[in-house]
Amino acid sequence: GRAAARAAPVLEMLARDGHETASHGWLWRPHAEYDTPEDEAADLDRTAAAIANATGAAPQGFFCRGAESPWTRALLAERGYLYTSNGFDDDLPYRCQSGLIVVPYALDANDMKFFHPNGFVRADDMLAYVTDALDVLEAEAARGLPRLLNIGFHLRIVGRPARFAAFERILTLLDARRDRLWLARRGELARAFVAAYPA
Repeated sequence: GRAAARAAPVLEMLARDGHETASHGWLWRPHAEYDTPEDEAADLDRTAAAIANATGAAPQGFFCRGAESPWTRALLAERGYLYTSNGFDDDLPYRCQSGLIVVPYALDANDMKFFHPNGFVRADDMLAYVTDALDVLEAEAARGLPRLLNIGFHLRIVGRPARFAAFERILTLLDARRDRLWLARRGELARAFVAAYPA
């Protein structure tokens, strides 16, 4: 939210280019650290206002750093959010008690593994991992099973010269399989789930 307020023209350009803007909280902090629902609500509201001011639309999705508070999802539902992605407990979307759609996230095909011991060292490590994941998931999909793969990139991580090769090669890989894959925004995934499984 604070970044949206400080760099509104950049966010406006990204939204104009068709990118989805989801809330990542006011600051890069776990929402489990909030002591009261009122404090968390205030930061959710000013984040949504900053995003709406920059893009012309309120965010429909949420994904904070770390864990949500016990009341995060209820606060999001009250504010009309469609989904949250603070779910690491499944491979496919589902509806939680608040009514929000949980579009799960995963950290295995994520450039953060360049920072971890026993993670990715070279760009081709990440490319090979994503290729293997797609091969397995496409085989499962051919048997009629729904699949979802999260591929995470962060400018501060993959933006380094040797790592950027992973970003370019993975985009090339995805483009080569475009006729077999749905390259979707998280909001699109949530809306597809709602269409397939109405409340």
